[in-house]
Amino acid sequence: MADRFSPGRLVPIQLVGLAIVLAAATSAPTAVVLVGVFGLVGVASPVAAEAVSAVGRFTPLEVRGSPVGIVLAGNSAGILLSRFVGGALTSLLGWRLACLSASQPCS
Repeated sequence: MADRFSPGRLVPIQLVGLAIVLAAATSAPTAVVLVGVFGLVGVASPVAAEAVSAVGRFTPLEVRGSPVGIVLAGNSAGILLSRFVGGALTSLLGWRLACLSASQPCS
């Protein structure tokens, strides 16, 4: 999608959508509804991959490697740390407040 639409418009829309869907997950009455809501989370989640595309597209070829590497390292760190932080938040606050707290950085 980042190839068809401007990242300046696409990324904020996806982040707001992700925040809304994560916040909506906190009110899921059943596990079936929660699974459906998390399917929508997956639809709004390619923001990290689009960031790599945007950095690669807008960075001059001569210096492109370093910025793309930094974004990829951040993506990898986020994937690894999210398991730990999500588990800790769920243990401390419960799954509903953990989802709500995950929605805050997106909004």
